[in-house]
Amino acid sequence: MRAILSSILVVAIILLFCNVFADEVDNLKESTPPDIQFEEKIFDFGEVYKGDKITHIYKFTNAGQGVLNVEKVRSSCGCTAVNITSTEIEPGGTGEIKVTFYSRSYDGWITKQVFVHSNDPDEPITTLKITAMVKIDLVVNPIRLDFGLIDEGESDFRKLTVLPVALERLEIEKLEILSEYVTLESVKYSEGDKKGFEVIVTLSSRTPQGRILDTLRIYTNSKIQPIIQVPILGLVLGKVEFSPEVYDFEVNKGDSVIFEVSLDVGAKRGYNIIGAKDKLGYFTSEFLLLGLKGGKKVYRIILRPTTDALEGYFEEDLELYTNFEKQPIIIIHLRGVIH
Repeated sequence: MRAILSSILVVAIILLFCNVFADEVDNLKESTPPDIQFEEKIFDFGEVYKGDKITHIYKFTNAGQGVLNVEKVRSSCGCTAVNITSTEIEPGGTGEIKVTFYSRSYDGWITKQVFVHSNDPDEPITTLKITAMVKIDLVVNPIRLDFGLIDEGESDFRKLTVLPVALERLEIEKLEILSEYVTLESVKYSEGDKKGFEVIVTLSSRTPQGRILDTLRIYTNSKIQPIIQVPILGLVLGKVEFSPEVYDFEVNKGDSVIFEVSLDVGAKRGYNIIGAKDKLGYFTSEFLLLGLKGGKKVYRIILRPTTDALEGYFEEDLELYTNFEKQPIIIIHLRGVIH
């Protein structure tokens, strides 16, 4: 029994010693924290040309007494890449963070930030900045062409201008696009004392329905901007499909028949039925929007035979009028028996 008690006592003393030692280690860590110090936090690249890839290295030192852990380095945009030499720096040790900026999508004065996350208790997040003046030879307006929503079978066009900024004389050597449904033309264009070009982008009426996603490439005589890339966007909409195209039914005079019509409107969310009438005048008609089901607009149609409707078998058309001038009428063929 005494041996057991002695063993328990020894274990308790060991555990107490371990806890005290762990507390001392923690206190030591807190009393000897790391201290991240950068030689500079802001760097100005000065003037650079559009399309240049420019790099700067930020050097830092762990001026504290504890180990410095750099937990994460992130940039404020995808145009800036960062790379660190080491994420664990001993006291007195040094490290480097390489920052690369891609200027292709920018012009004018730019400021970008890099955030350095570390275990420095006084400065857990250090903000580094790069600045630059991105010079351009020429300017394009707009920087992308969006045709928006286009109905199938329609032709449309958009224009953009290319004007010199630092370039003495601008020349367009070639226009290029992959789509066979787009034609390109450039004409001389002036704005004040700037002489450039206007580019006309025409979409053919043969363009099939679906999304337009292409790139216009403008080849110029600029050494800085020899190729300008302009995104071309849009969506060609087909006719609204509907069901049913034919509806069969039997109805007694004094009763009504109710059925549903589905419209596959796609991107034409504003497409609506605004009226309903049968050609022969056999029925009074009502319609009610039920809502969207599976991406389709669903309407309830209610038909009631008029007092003048002839009894017996019939065939005729129900015309549904819409608010879309390109497809103003949807026709559903009705056939059946009136009792």
